[in-house]
Amino acid sequence: MRLPIPVSIASRDGSSDKDERLVNCLGEKEDEQIFAAVRPGLTTVTTATGSGKGLVDWNGDLIAMYGNDFYVFESSGGPIDDSATTTFPAALSWRDVAWNGTIYCAVAGNSTNVCATSPDGVTWTARTMPTTNLWRAVTWNGSVFCAVVSGSFTIAATSPDGVTWTQRTTSRSNTGLSMAWNGSVFFCSDGGSSNGGMTSPDGITWTNRTLPSVATWGPVAWNGTVFCLVAGDTSPASNKAATSSDGITWGAQTLPATERWSGIAWNGSVFCAVAQSTANAATSPDGITWTLRTMPSAASWSNIAWSGSLFCAVAFDSSIATSPDGITWTVVTSPSITAQWYGVASDGENFVLTSITGSATTEGGILYSGPSLVSGGTVSGTFFDFTQSTT
Repeated sequence: MRLPIPVSIASRDGSSDKDERLVNCLGEKEDEQIFAAVRPGLTTVTTATGSGKGLVDWNGDLIAMYGNDFYVFESSGGPIDDSATTTFPAALSWRDVAWNGTIYCAVAGNSTNVCATSPDGVTWTARTMPTTNLWRAVTWNGSVFCAVVSGSFTIAATSPDGVTWTQRTTSRSNTGLSMAWNGSVFFCSDGGSSNGGMTSPDGITWTNRTLPSVATWGPVAWNGTVFCLVAGDTSPASNKAATSSDGITWGAQTLPATERWSGIAWNGSVFCAVAQSTANAATSPDGITWTLRTMPSAASWSNIAWSGSLFCAVAFDSSIATSPDGITWTVVTSPSITAQWYGVASDGENFVLTSITGSATTEGGILYSGPSLVSGGTVSGTFFDFTQSTT
């Protein structure tokens, strides 16, 4: 997005050169119009050429001027406005990814001892897990990453940084389909048809838990009050859900459709669940009362995450969609037309995607959020002090 800086805007220093009046930004001329082209956080300018998002950084705010109107933006949190493919350090089936405030950590579902970390979702470094296995899920609890395996194994691992890992022993096998943290315990769902799950306060000591009924329990999320667990990620399809305030005692709930529910996330107001090979989605304020919603297409939706401003749902057929509320969805151009997107996580601004394409791929993706409108108004006789660069 780029908006022109009009000729009529004055500056206190009396400069008549529009390029000199672009504050903390790089000026770009296109078709004889001067555009502000700012990169948030830039404080000096050494040249009058460049490109960016078309905003002026004035007194710490991002401001776009158009005629006599002005618009104040946050530097991110708006719609997805760019994307790119990224490269993982090994060709694997990258199943899950988590963010800890500093780095992403991704795990792979092949028989492997390789995981990967990245500070930005772009540059990835191979790390070594404590054992070769089918690593399926990874979650951060504020102190450690915890990763679990799927299949007939009782194996987990913990790491304070995604680099140094310690093997742990779980209380049950065939787990690891999905995991969430509630501030006190990890809850991990069973990857098969059962009525079991398990909890751990630290990723080290695990205890079996009993769910309301037998189902192919899968994705789980925490909303600050309850865990919400949905079923059907692996066949058969289901309309079962369950909620728990502690991961120990669970109550049965009912979803509005029988589907292969494959992902669930919380946005501060509602849970949103997506499913494979259907346009059906569902939202709920509490995990109990659900409303059927419609996705942009009947894609093989595989997962969903929240960034702080948007849900992002990804699919095995490369489809991507975003929504601020789980109701109104926007199709996003995928950075790859071949990727089978499986994992998705956010650093609070952008989304990082992992892929299981062909069971072995180095391909990943990143979605960049653009500026979000905060407020606007009309300029009347106001002089903007566009500080000039001294270089």
